[in-house]
Amino acid sequence: PNCLPIHPEGRADAEGITEFGLDILRELAKEGNVFFSPFNLWSALALAYLGAEGQTSRQMSQLLRLRGKKEALNYLNGLENELSGRFEGQKNLSLEAASKVYINKGFAINTCLHSSLSNRLQIIDFGQLTKAANTINQYVNRSTKGLIPTIVEPSQLTETRMALISAIYFFGTWEYAFDPQRTTEQIFHAIPNVQPKEKVKMMSLQRSLSLGQSNDLSAKVLRLPYTTGTVSMYILLPTEEGARGFDATLRALNPSTLEKARQGLVESLVDVRLPKFKMEKKYGQNLEEALKNLGATDMFDRVRADFSAFSRNVYVSTVAHKAYVDVTEAGTEAAAATAVLIDLRSSSRQESQPFICDRPFIFVIYDDETKVMLFVGAY
Repeated sequence: PNCLPIHPEGRADAEGITEFGLDILRELAKEGNVFFSPFNLWSALALAYLGAEGQTSRQMSQLLRLRGKKEALNYLNGLENELSGRFEGQKNLSLEAASKVYINKGFAINTCLHSSLSNRLQIIDFGQLTKAANTINQYVNRSTKGLIPTIVEPSQLTETRMALISAIYFFGTWEYAFDPQRTTEQIFHAIPNVQPKEKVKMMSLQRSLSLGQSNDLSAKVLRLPYTTGTVSMYILLPTEEGARGFDATLRALNPSTLEKARQGLVESLVDVRLPKFKMEKKYGQNLEEALKNLGATDMFDRVRADFSAFSRNVYVSTVAHKAYVDVTEAGTEAAAATAVLIDLRSSSRQESQPFICDRPFIFVIYDDETKVMLFVGAY
């Protein structure tokens, strides 16, 4: 429909999601451990972008690396279908991504956008706060297999007219599992002043894997594939120990340095030590601050926000993101959900190379086919 004009230099791509995700990672990593889903957060904000006009639209376009609403929606639809469909019926790997647009009963949005979004649209009564929150939370709980039971509180919905919700769930077994009997307690040297030294359960694996040294990233890079072979975890271990090395790697990370590092991996015998860990993260105020720091200020401003392609007099009151990851000897389970609330104004035998993650590292769960950064974190 014509409310989604095609842009002469349209852009919506995996590289854009990676750039956006790494921007957010750099903002959030100031707080220590971080874990979130770039694709999931991008999806919910991309839905909001469809309703943005003027300066709000320009800011979101820069933030999300999107040009053209038609391109944005087509790409999002395609990715959700591709990612959710590819592993259907496989027992060792499961990936599901979905999004929904909840609209308040009696709240009229632009009819053309209404029809463009019809496949993910649901009308609910935000006047019944608890019931509305339950509806949204049940959707997220179901979509994340119970890993994220709630994303909104009833008290957040008092002025809400639209809620843009996205959810992602991932479960994958390692192609080469770690032997639990080789897991031992070891010291993990966290960055001083951010986190003290701690004892972790260190998993251990010795075998031929894809390993590389990236000079651009000042880091060693290891690929740990999941069973299907098309989704992998990439671990970036800074060459220099301590905060300086970690910051240097974080600063240098972008789609091209990451891609170059992925292409530069070679099969080597590796002695891997990776902590077994679980993280549950909740981002609200700090995520909104990060988005503002990255230039998307108008969407949160009651006066300046322009979402007139949806409806007049609305702004984004809340962006909430929750993420969960559990990394074990057998594999990884991860999930994330985002709520954007739109309110009314009021090898051959060789020496094995050590890859010892006993200090902070960055990890990426990455779809090798679409090149979409599904999850990213720093431990």
